[in-house]
Amino acid sequence: MLFRSERGRLCSVGEGSRPWPVDDRSLAALDAAPAPAAVALEARVRKALRDRFAALAARAPYLDGDRDAVRNRETNLGNLSADSILHEARKRRPDVLFALRNGGSIRASIGTFDPATGARSGGTIRPLDIAEALRFDDELVVVTTTRRVLVETLESALRGAGTGRGHFPQVSEGVELHYDPAAPEQTHRMIDGRVAGVEHPGSRVRRLVAGGIVLVEDGRLLEPDRPITFATLDYLVRGGDGWFPGAIESLQLEGLGIGEQAALAAYLRDRIEAGAWEDGRAYAEIAPASRIRPVQ
Repeated sequence: MLFRSERGRLCSVGEGSRPWPVDDRSLAALDAAPAPAAVALEARVRKALRDRFAALAARAPYLDGDRDAVRNRETNLGNLSADSILHEARKRRPDVLFALRNGGSIRASIGTFDPATGARSGGTIRPLDIAEALRFDDELVVVTTTRRVLVETLESALRGAGTGRGHFPQVSEGVELHYDPAAPEQTHRMIDGRVAGVEHPGSRVRRLVAGGIVLVEDGRLLEPDRPITFATLDYLVRGGDGWFPGAIESLQLEGLGIGEQAALAAYLRDRIEAGAWEDGRAYAEIAPASRIRPVQ
């Protein structure tokens, strides 16, 4: 007997009394059977979640989406997400030169963290993991604008660099962004609490290369009025996080009808089918600083 009670009052507890996990072993040990309604509910839940637990990539490195990381520096999950945006955009628009996104919309890492040792390890990537990391699932958008607006956007994204702001950028392959965190930062003109334009231009972008094209060298913007086409998130082209300050109405936009979660899943599938994933070797470093680099 596990316990004895009289008239609703616990009188004694037997030696077998302890926490019992809700699993098959406990059922066998207690010679008990689950309620039929509970079994039916569990079956429905398992069926509903089955696809979300299916492996998209069986092996991957730890993908760093920690708040302190993606809001302050380049991370491998930021790289992977930006690469997937570029990959999907080019399926529809081959003229897209690169992709960029904000770090603050990345809300979780993909992998396992041991709080006792601080060890980080990768593993399987599932749709559930992607949904947790890219929680807002913003739509992909192709933007055509001028180089001047692009650099103004990056100056806006680099405000408060190093202080954990959500507007810090993450960029796709083929991009080099070197910035000076000590240089004057951009300030905005505000109307009714909304960004209406640039009050004082920043000078943090020191070098910008995209697709082999040098756009900024030694802080000097080359051919500022020349058009450029790239991919990003709908949230940002609507002025989210202060991006595209005062230039939103002048942008040429094309929504791609796909969200960032589906884009990342498709990118993984395509690379695995092409034999190019290689257990995510290209993204193995947590913070390689190969695309976004602070300079003095």
